[in-house]
Amino acid sequence: MTEYEKVEKLREKANVSYEEAKAALEASDWDLLDAIVLLEKEGRMESGAARHSTQAQAPAEDPATEDGNRFKAHASGVWAQIKRLIQIGNENNFVISRKDDPVLSLPVTVMVLLLLLINVWLFVALVVGLFCGLRYSIHGEQLGKPEVNEVMDKAANAAENVRETVEDSLRSGK
Repeated sequence: MTEYEKVEKLREKANVSYEEAKAALEASDWDLLDAIVLLEKEGRMESGAARHSTQAQAPAEDPATEDGNRFKAHASGVWAQIKRLIQIGNENNFVISRKDDPVLSLPVTVMVLLLLLINVWLFVALVVGLFCGLRYSIHGEQLGKPEVNEVMDKAANAAENVRETVEDSLRSGK
C-alpha cells in the first residue's frame, strides 16, 4: 500500500484530516495500527462506537472552536515529528576517528545542537580537523547510510590530498 493510500485509509477509519493522518503515520513509521493508537492517545480520535454516537447527537461547534482544534491537531503532529527526529538523532552517532581508531562518538542530536549553538566555530574546527587527519562518519540504522559516509570520506580524502600537496611543495622549496 502506498503512503497516500495509507493516509486515505487512516483518514477514513479515524475521521481525521489529511494532515493529521499523515503526521500520525510519519510519527509511527507508516504503520497504520500504530498511527491509530497514537491518534487515540493524543485524543484526536474517539473509539469507533463513541465516535459515531457523539457525531449523531453533538451540536455543531462554532468556527473558533474548530480552528482551535485544527491548531491543536497540527501542533500535536508537529510535536510528534520533532520527538521522532530527536529519537532518530539519539539512535545514530557522529563518530570522529583518526587512523581508523574512534576518537569521539556523539549522538547526532548533540552534534546538531552544537552546530546550532556554536555553528561557525564548530564548522571551522571540523574543517581544520580534516586537515589534521580526522575522519567523520555517521553510525546508526537510519542515518548511517553508505552514501552519507562516502561523501564524508571524499571530503577527508580531498583535505588529505591538499595537505600532502602543501607538504610536498614545502619540502621541495627548502
